[in-house]
Amino acid sequence: MPSRSPAPRAGEMRSPASPRIGAGIAAALMAEAVFMMMVAMVSWLRGMDPWMVTRVPATFLLGPGAVEPPGFVPVDVMVGMGMHLALGILVGVLYAVLLPRTGLSPVAGGLVTGAILYGLGFWALPLLFPAWLAPFWLDPTGRALQAVAHAFYGWVLGVAYTRLARHGRDPSR
Repeated sequence: MPSRSPAPRAGEMRSPASPRIGAGIAAALMAEAVFMMMVAMVSWLRGMDPWMVTRVPATFLLGPGAVEPPGFVPVDVMVGMGMHLALGILVGVLYAVLLPRTGLSPVAGGLVTGAILYGLGFWALPLLFPAWLAPFWLDPTGRALQAVAHAFYGWVLGVAYTRLARHGRDPSR
């Protein structure tokens, strides 16, 4: 009869076969919060609407009018924030489940995740929904800044997941 390996002790990572769903969700929500703050600040520094980062996702539910007029529009901001939170939860679950199967380190997996989100958000979805997602069509500088922001999102995701999973701070366990 094969022997069972003991449960990991505090401070140890679990085996690659056991995803840390709670750590993935928490890490993705942290990355999402950092991402939104960073993009809002960069937008403000560029003289653009800092609320756009929270309002653009609302176009999926409210249509293209969710980004007009610029500025703080409570319903648009709240719907967009809800969309960001829902996406963060979904990304966190997928990240935690798929990361052990890829063989990538958490940070490398986070960078891949950030690149996928950038590709979906700024290339695939705008092509599929051009009238609704016109705000995603950015100038070359905006695209470069978004690429950097998504890479930073991935880095935060990977680092946060590593720390949460290693220190046993997974609320789902």
